[in-house]
Amino acid sequence: MIVFLLILLSLILDSCVGSQPQPVSFLTIFIVVGCIMYCNWLHMVFVREHEEAIAVGQHAGHKKRSADRLYLRLPLHGSPSGKLYL
Repeated sequence: MIVFLLILLSLILDSCVGSQPQPVSFLTIFIVVGCIMYCNWLHMVFVREHEEAIAVGQHAGHKKRSADRLYLRLPLHGSPSGKLYL
């Protein structure tokens, strides 16, 4: 909603300037600002979900997997568990 208002404001500001040449328009500035705001918001959502998942994992007493081991679930022939450890 805020980004929509910023874009609307930029259209009004661009129309008020008239025919004077501008190297960068208000619309360009506000679209870039809107994209940055959206990326920051999206990042904060992912961080919050990740922190909640960590808190739930610690609360339930789950053991963390070691960071040096990668678990891939692949349908391997001859592997009874279907896991490949790298």
